[in-house]
This record gives sequence, structure tokens and C-alpha cells, in this order.
Amino acid sequence: MPLTAYAPKDAERYKRHPDSILFSPVLKSGDYVFVQDIEGKVWVLPNGCHVHPLVLGRARPAVAAGELTIGRRGLIELINNQSGTFQCGPDCLFTAIGGLIMQGAEVSPDAVRPYDEETL
Repeated sequence: MPLTAYAPKDAERYKRHPDSILFSPVLKSGDYVFVQDIEGKVWVLPNGCHVHPLVLGRARPAVAAGELTIGRRGLIELINNQSGTFQCGPDCLFTAIGGLIMQGAEVSPDAVRPYDEETL
């Protein structure tokens, strides 16, 4: 299945936020936004208002983007594709989960909660 690269809806060339880092299973528990770059690497930043364009910066495209919650012992308890900046389809979560697992993540079986604006 070919990957779709989603261009950011906000084309401002923001700098990458200094707290944007590659996902690691040793991250603190909490709520994050994530963006998967076109090389398959998943980057995270603590969740906040309009932070998706700051995860990669420079208006770079993404193959997946959304939100995730990390619980105790690094378990991903929630992952969705909610991002106003990238507006990736729900199927991007397959790619994101694959990238997270390659980076050492453990994903709870009930963590995946696709966001599809059309069904709301």
C-alpha cells in the first residue's frame, strides 16, 4: 500500500519546537501530539493548542498525525488521527502504529480510536 504524504494545511514555515523529539518508550506519561515523517519516524510533542505544525517544522509533509496518550510503563493507551494541520485519514493509524512499534512502543489493544469528521 503506497503511503500518502499529507501537506500541512497551515503552510507557515514554523521552526521545529525544541521539545519535539522522536518517540521513545521511556517518555513520561501524558498526552502528546505525534507526526510521522516521510521516513517513517514518529515525532512527539506535549499536546497543546496548534502544535502539530511545530512537531516537524518548516511545513514538512507527514504520513500520519494525531494525538496519543502514554500511560504507566510507557503503554500507549490512546491513539487517534485528530489533527487540524494535517487532516490525515483514519487509515494513517496503521502506518503510525507500525512506526511506533519499530521505535519500541507497546500499544494497548483498545487504544486505537480513529477520528473521522464525516462520521461525526
